[in-house]
Amino acid sequence: MIEDKTIPLDQRREILTSLLSSLTAAELRALYKRCVNNSNGKGDKSEILNKLMRYLFCQRCIDGSPYFTSPLFVKNFRECCSKRCRLSSTHLQALFRVYRLETLNFDSDLLSVRSGWNESQLLS
Repeated sequence: MIEDKTIPLDQRREILTSLLSSLTAAELRALYKRCVNNSNGKGDKSEILNKLMRYLFCQRCIDGSPYFTSPLFVKNFRECCSKRCRLSSTHLQALFRVYRLETLNFDSDLLSVRSGWNESQLLS
């Protein structure tokens, strides 16, 4: 079994910022809209992050292994036939480490890192 490790808040922010920075401005805008859909921007942080995970990875990759950091998951990601996975395989372990932490602070400033848009502009 893979053990969870506590990652300091600053490091969590840095990891997620790096992941979101890899997206284009258009992808980031679409991703944010999709994450807050049906929550009026006030959704539970873990629920929003779950939506983020579901958007970034196709169901085949999500279902490929009980642990996203496993070699099987990485293999499935690289061989994904649906072409829906949005991040490079080098980001998989970092994203999963962030995703597993319930206390992740999913702030709008992280979502605006690539585009420079603020939350109200992203929702428009």
